Formats: sequence, C-alpha cells, structure tokens
Amino acid sequence: MNHPLIENLIKIKPGKKYTSIIGANPSKGARSPLLWNAAFNHYQMDIIMYPFDVLSENLFKLLDYLNEKPEFVGGAIAVPYKEKVSEWLGSNQSIEVAKIGAVNCIARNENGNLWGYNTDGEASILSFENNFGSVLGKSILILGCGGSAKAVSTYFKKYIGPNGKITIASRSKEGRVFADKINAQWIEWNNIYSVLSQTNIVVNCTTVGYGVESDQTPLSYEELSLLPRDSIIFDIIYQANPNKLLSSSHNQKLLTLDGSDMNIEQAVIAFCNVNKEVNINIRTTKIAMLKILNSKI
Repeated sequence: MNHPLIENLIKIKPGKKYTSIIGANPSKGARSPLLWNAAFNHYQMDIIMYPFDVLSENLFKLLDYLNEKPEFVGGAIAVPYKEKVSEWLGSNQSIEVAKIGAVNCIARNENGNLWGYNTDGEASILSFENNFGSVLGKSILILGCGGSAKAVSTYFKKYIGPNGKITIASRSKEGRVFADKINAQWIEWNNIYSVLSQTNIVVNCTTVGYGVESDQTPLSYEELSLLPRDSIIFDIIYQANPNKLLSSSHNQKLLTLDGSDMNIEQAVIAFCNVNKEVNINIRTTKIAMLKILNSKI
C-alpha cells in the first residue's frame, strides 16, 4: 500500500487484516511491530503490524480512512500524536482516556468503530511496582506533561494514597491545568531544584535523552545530587539504554529503571485490547514478545 497519506512505503495485500503503529516516524525504530508480529506468529494469526509514518496535517485523514477499512483492526499510537488521536476519537474512548486526554492504542469496538485506550499509565505503574514495590505514600516528580506524562501521572496518582504526592514539572502552563484536573501539584520547570530534596521517585516522561536529544538529560548531575540517596529514577524511554540521565543517576548510586519493561507491558495490554475476540493469554503473549527481543540481542 503506497498510500499518499503515509510517508514510508508499505505493501499490504488487498483484503488482508493488519494493524499499525501510527506516529511521526515509527519506521525508524519503533519496537511495536517486532513485538506484535512475534505474538501474531505465536498465535498463528494471519495479521501483520506495520509502521505508518504520518505528517501531522494528514493524521486525521488517515484515521478517517482506516476507520472505514474493516481489514484494519487497530494498533498503537506513538509520539507525537497521542493527544491528537484522542481529539479525533471524541466520545469513542474509555473514561480513563478521556480524563488523560491521550491515546496510545486503538481497537474496534462492538459497533466496528475505532475506540481509544491508553496502556502507558497501567504499564508504567505495573513495571515500577514489579521492580520496586508499592508507591503508597511516596512523593513523585513527573517530568513533562505530554501524552505519556498525563497517563503516567493519572495512574501513579491512583496508587499513592492520601499521604502520597504527585508533582508535575513542565515548561508550559498546560501542565498546571492538567495537574489541577487530577488533584496533583504543578511546578515550573526552572524551579525543579526546589522540590528535589523531598522527592522519592522521579519519572522522566519527556523525550530528552531520546533520538536527536540522546546526548542530553532532563536533570543535571548537580540536580540529581539534591535527591535523597534512596530515590529512584524511572525513565520511560527504552531506547539508548542507559541514557545520560540513567548513567548519571547510577554514578550517584541512585536506583534506576528504564522503560524496557514498561514497553513490553503496554504492548501486551494493547495487543490484548485489539485482539479481544481471540483467546489471548497475557503471560503467553509476554513470553512470545520477550523471546523475540532476546533473539535480537
């Protein structure tokens, strides 16, 4: 399918079911096709996931097109379109997604229309607690307020309890509006240093440390030194591991976690959402995805 709305060349057989990851340039390194296609192979499903590189001005046109194509069964939404896809979906999204305002998974509902989910938040808290235990009562600093940050903030807020605290740091005032929406605190980016000494967990949800910014870090070495020594640095980026933030944190003997496990967890949850009419086993799906990843190392 050499479609004019898609920037990269994709070949799809007419009438064949398929899924996709939609973003600015997922063909240049997104892991979802590798993971999903491994799961499709495991279940012997004749479906393939493709990366769709889409320009912002063509996004809604592409979604309109895919919504009318029954062979498109759903897929993943990547940076930077999670919030825009939520806007396009309107009321066709879960209550949690409407609250977050960002989508990273679309699937057909019972009426055959595309429906929005967000697996980032659920996967982030699952990954963190699997590695470090409960976040109950913790003070958590979220860096950024994009689609992923909103999902992560919303889900961590559910688990910190009445004595816990979420602080969102962003450069735009949009962060303040969202923080008020979920009853969290907001701080301007330039004032991050003022809360570090009272922070137990830092979650980086910005793109700093990834792609063209892979040699940068959202927190300097000096800022990291202000954190309590038992603080945990969780960077949801799974590429370039360890990136500069995690390397600097490790050098200061802080506990760290990258986004690899979260990426697997959200892929499993999303895969199950899209293929819910099939008898999908979560544990088996995760094993299939991990197996293909390990074979590539």
